[in-house]
Amino acid sequence: MKKIQKKPSNLKKVLIVSLLIVAVVVAGLLFAYTTKKWPFSQTTLQTSPSTNISEPQKNATKDDIPSAEDTPTHTTDQVPVDTSITATINQLSQSNGVITFQATTNSPTPGGKCSLSLTNQNDKPVTRTMDATLNNSVATCGPIQIPEQEFTYIGEWTATLRYYINDSQAVATRSIIIK
Repeated sequence: MKKIQKKPSNLKKVLIVSLLIVAVVVAGLLFAYTTKKWPFSQTTLQTSPSTNISEPQKNATKDDIPSAEDTPTHTTDQVPVDTSITATINQLSQSNGVITFQATTNSPTPGGKCSLSLTNQNDKPVTRTMDATLNNSVATCGPIQIPEQEFTYIGEWTATLRYYINDSQAVATRSIIIK
Protein backbone atom coordinates (compact mmCIF):
# COMPACT_ATOMS: atom_id res chain seq x y z
CA MET A 1 0.00 0.00 0.00
CA LYS A 2 1.21 3.37 -0.92
CA LYS A 3 1.49 6.08 1.56
CA ILE A 4 -0.14 9.33 0.51
CA GLN A 5 2.03 12.29 1.27
CA LYS A 6 0.60 15.70 1.64
CA LYS A 7 2.33 18.31 -0.45
CA PRO A 8 3.34 21.40 1.47
CA SER A 9 0.91 24.21 0.85
CA ASN A 10 1.93 27.23 -1.13
CA LEU A 11 -0.08 29.23 1.35
CA LYS A 12 3.01 29.87 3.45
CA LYS A 13 4.90 31.24 0.46
CA VAL A 14 2.00 33.46 -0.63
CA LEU A 15 1.61 34.77 2.92
CA ILE A 16 5.34 35.64 3.21
CA VAL A 17 5.39 37.40 -0.20
CA SER A 18 2.22 39.33 0.69
CA LEU A 19 3.70 40.47 4.00
CA LEU A 20 6.88 41.62 2.22
CA ILE A 21 4.83 43.63 -0.30
CA VAL A 22 2.80 45.27 2.47
CA ALA A 23 6.01 46.11 4.37
CA VAL A 24 7.54 47.75 1.28
CA VAL A 25 4.35 49.79 0.64
CA VAL A 26 4.18 50.94 4.27
CA ALA A 27 7.87 51.88 4.25
CA GLY A 28 7.35 53.88 1.04
CA LEU A 29 4.35 55.71 2.49
CA LEU A 30 6.27 56.49 5.69
CA PHE A 31 9.15 57.84 3.59
CA ALA A 32 6.77 59.98 1.52
CA TYR A 33 5.05 61.30 4.65
CA THR A 34 8.23 62.16 6.56
CA THR A 35 10.07 63.75 3.63
CA LYS A 36 6.91 65.20 2.08
CA LYS A 37 8.05 63.87 -1.31
CA TRP A 38 6.98 60.89 -3.33
CA PRO A 39 9.92 58.62 -4.07
CA PHE A 40 11.42 58.95 -7.56
CA SER A 41 9.59 62.19 -8.39
CA GLN A 42 9.75 65.93 -7.81
CA THR A 43 6.17 66.12 -6.52
CA THR A 44 5.78 67.60 -3.06
CA LEU A 45 2.99 66.35 -0.86
CA GLN A 46 0.81 68.70 1.11
CA THR A 47 0.20 67.42 4.60
CA SER A 48 -2.27 70.14 5.49
CA PRO A 49 -4.64 72.14 3.34
CA SER A 50 -3.23 75.48 2.26
CA THR A 51 -5.23 78.61 2.55
CA ASN A 52 -4.67 81.81 0.74
CA ILE A 53 -5.46 84.56 3.18
CA SER A 54 -4.80 87.94 1.73
CA GLU A 55 -4.56 91.11 3.67
CA PRO A 56 -6.87 93.97 2.79
CA GLN A 57 -5.56 95.89 -0.19
CA LYS A 58 -4.55 99.49 0.25
CA ASN A 59 -3.85 102.07 -2.39
CA ALA A 60 -0.15 102.49 -3.03
CA THR A 61 1.36 105.86 -2.35
CA LYS A 62 4.59 107.28 -3.74
CA ASP A 63 6.29 106.44 -0.40
CA ASP A 64 5.40 102.74 -0.87
CA ILE A 65 7.16 102.50 -4.24
CA PRO A 66 10.87 101.67 -3.97
CA SER A 67 13.40 103.79 -5.75
CA ALA A 68 15.11 102.26 -8.78
CA GLU A 69 18.51 103.27 -7.40
CA ASP A 70 17.82 102.13 -3.82
CA THR A 71 16.13 98.76 -4.28
CA PRO A 72 17.48 96.42 -6.94
CA THR A 73 14.83 93.76 -6.24
CA HIS A 74 11.76 95.77 -7.22
CA THR A 75 9.77 95.07 -10.36
CA THR A 76 9.44 97.53 -13.19
CA ASP A 77 5.70 97.90 -12.71
CA GLN A 78 6.34 99.26 -9.19
CA VAL A 79 8.10 102.31 -10.62
CA PRO A 80 5.66 104.82 -12.13
CA VAL A 81 6.15 106.10 -15.67
CA ASP A 82 6.82 109.85 -15.75
CA THR A 83 5.19 111.22 -18.89
CA SER A 84 7.26 114.40 -18.69
CA ILE A 85 10.43 112.37 -19.34
CA THR A 86 10.91 110.77 -22.73
CA ALA A 87 13.45 108.18 -23.82
CA THR A 88 14.42 107.69 -27.44
CA ILE A 89 16.37 104.77 -28.89
CA ASN A 90 18.67 106.50 -31.38
CA GLN A 91 20.69 103.49 -32.51
CA LEU A 92 19.92 99.79 -32.52
CA SER A 93 21.87 97.94 -35.19
CA GLN A 94 23.91 94.82 -35.90
CA SER A 95 27.24 94.90 -37.71
CA ASN A 96 30.74 93.46 -37.39
CA GLY A 97 29.61 90.82 -34.88
CA VAL A 98 28.01 93.19 -32.35
CA ILE A 99 24.66 94.76 -31.61
CA THR A 100 25.12 98.48 -30.95
CA PHE A 101 22.66 100.45 -28.84
CA GLN A 102 22.44 104.11 -27.89
CA ALA A 103 19.59 106.21 -26.50
CA THR A 104 18.91 109.71 -25.20
CA THR A 105 16.35 111.23 -22.88
CA ASN A 106 15.04 114.72 -22.42
CA SER A 107 16.09 114.67 -18.76
CA PRO A 108 18.68 117.30 -17.85
CA THR A 109 19.20 115.69 -14.41
CA PRO A 110 22.42 113.72 -13.82
CA GLY A 111 22.38 110.42 -11.93
CA GLY A 112 19.84 108.31 -13.79
CA LYS A 113 20.15 104.63 -14.64
CA CYS A 114 19.58 102.95 -17.99
CA SER A 115 18.36 99.36 -18.27
CA LEU A 116 18.29 97.70 -21.68
CA SER A 117 16.52 94.38 -22.14
CA LEU A 118 16.42 92.55 -25.46
CA THR A 119 13.74 89.86 -25.44
CA ASN A 120 12.45 87.12 -27.68
CA GLN A 121 9.99 84.41 -26.69
CA ASN A 122 12.37 81.70 -27.97
CA ASP A 123 15.45 82.71 -25.96
CA LYS A 124 16.57 84.09 -22.62
CA PRO A 125 16.68 87.91 -22.34
CA VAL A 126 19.92 89.79 -22.92
CA THR A 127 20.21 92.72 -20.50
CA ARG A 128 22.57 95.55 -19.72
CA THR A 129 22.38 98.19 -17.00
CA MET A 130 24.50 101.34 -16.88
CA ASP A 131 24.60 104.82 -15.45
CA ALA A 132 23.30 107.54 -17.72
CA THR A 133 25.80 110.20 -18.68
CA LEU A 134 25.02 113.86 -19.15
CA ASN A 135 25.79 114.87 -22.73
CA ASN A 136 24.71 118.25 -24.19
CA SER A 137 22.37 118.77 -21.21
CA VAL A 138 20.47 115.49 -21.71
CA ALA A 139 20.92 112.05 -20.17
CA THR A 140 22.47 109.58 -22.62
CA CYS A 141 22.48 105.78 -22.41
CA GLY A 142 25.35 104.07 -24.17
CA PRO A 143 26.71 103.40 -26.63
CA ILE A 144 26.58 99.74 -25.67
CA GLN A 145 28.00 96.93 -27.77
CA ILE A 146 26.73 93.39 -27.18
CA PRO A 147 28.45 90.45 -28.91
CA GLU A 148 26.01 88.69 -31.23
CA GLN A 149 27.05 85.32 -29.69
CA GLU A 150 24.83 86.19 -26.72
CA PHE A 151 21.81 85.78 -29.01
CA THR A 152 21.21 82.09 -29.69
CA TYR A 153 17.96 82.75 -31.58
CA ILE A 154 18.06 84.39 -35.01
CA GLY A 155 15.02 86.52 -35.71
CA GLU A 156 13.07 89.45 -34.32
CA TRP A 157 13.94 90.79 -30.85
CA THR A 158 12.35 93.62 -28.88
CA ALA A 159 14.64 96.15 -27.22
CA THR A 160 13.12 97.81 -24.15
CA LEU A 161 14.94 100.75 -22.60
CA ARG A 162 13.95 101.83 -19.10
CA TYR A 163 15.48 105.07 -17.91
CA TYR A 164 15.13 105.45 -14.12
CA ILE A 165 15.43 108.84 -12.42
CA ASN A 166 13.95 110.26 -9.19
CA ASP A 167 11.69 107.28 -8.38
CA SER A 168 10.16 107.24 -11.86
CA GLN A 169 10.91 105.85 -15.28
CA ALA A 170 10.65 106.54 -18.99
CA VAL A 171 10.26 103.61 -21.37
CA ALA A 172 11.08 103.19 -25.07
CA THR A 173 10.87 100.08 -27.25
CA ARG A 174 12.10 99.16 -30.69
CA SER A 175 12.48 95.96 -32.72
CA ILE A 176 15.62 94.55 -34.31
CA ILE A 177 16.17 91.51 -36.53
CA ILE A 178 19.19 89.51 -35.32
CA LYS A 179 20.83 87.78 -38.31
